[in-house]
Amino acid sequence: MKLPDYQLVSADGSEAIFEVTIVETMECFDGHFDGHPVLPGVAQVTFAVKIAEQHFNFKVNFKGLEVVKFQQVITPPNKVLLKLKHDQEKQKLYFQYYKQEQSYSSGRVLI
Repeated sequence: MKLPDYQLVSADGSEAIFEVTIVETMECFDGHFDGHPVLPGVAQVTFAVKIAEQHFNFKVNFKGLEVVKFQQVITPPNKVLLKLKHDQEKQKLYFQYYKQEQSYSSGRVLI
C-alpha cells in the first residue's frame, strides 16, 4: 500500500508528529464506500507502522493491536495529524490520528 504524502511537524526522541494528507485518489479508497470514501482502519494502522519504520529506522515485527479506537471517520480531502510514540522497552508503537480537539483514531501496535 502506497503511503500518503506526509511531513514531519515535530519530533523529540521517541515521539514524532506528522501532517498526513488524505486525498480521494489514494488506492485504499478503491471500492471502499464509492461516493463517500472513508479511510479504512487497516490503512490507518498500516500508514502509522510504515511512517514509524521510516522515521524511527526500525522494522516492525507486527504481533497485534491493543486498545484500538476509531472515534470519527477520516474522509478526503483532509489533512490530519499523526502522533507516533515508539516505546522500545515495552515493544509498542502508539499512534493517534487527530486534528485540533478531534481524535479520529488511536491504539497500540505490538512490535
